[in-house]
Amino acid sequence: MKDSVVKLWIARSHVASLVAMVESYETLGVVRITDPKKALAEIYAPPHFLEDLLSLLRDLTLEGMAINILEIQN
Repeated sequence: MKDSVVKLWIARSHVASLVAMVESYETLGVVRITDPKKALAEIYAPPHFLEDLLSLLRDLTLEGMAINILEIQN
């Protein structure tokens, strides 16, 4: 089964927090920073956890974390 990929922009000051939050849920996903200068990242998640991941990202945004989802690949 192929992972879903969420491509996003995140404020550089929030990168470490995002990585810690996503990876604290061991099976939720893996964060990969694709362009540190532009603060672009990808999160690889099992398809059955995609909705949980998107929910977490929405919650983090509501708490003030600057995140902009650019693309979701299923």
